[in-house]
Amino acid sequence: MYIEFRLPQGAGGQTAYHALSVIQKEIQEWLDRHSVTATQKTIKYTHRLAFNDPRHYTFFALTWNPKQRDKYPSWLNYHLIEPMKVDIN
Repeated sequence: MYIEFRLPQGAGGQTAYHALSVIQKEIQEWLDRHSVTATQKTIKYTHRLAFNDPRHYTFFALTWNPKQRDKYPSWLNYHLIEPMKVDIN
């Protein structure tokens, strides 16, 4: 499971780069404020946030209120992704 932020496309990637910096700053402030650790990874136009403890996903959903939400609402919205688990035997 992970949380996905979708980065905007266009302007030769400059908009995505700026959005990523805003998202990463807000995530880091949330992590610091709540003393939570997580891993982050950017793949093309998505930024992923993953927690080791599954309870942190609920906690994140209940407490995520970034300072710049009014300025960048679409950038700071997220999707909770549950990848399909395939059992190959």
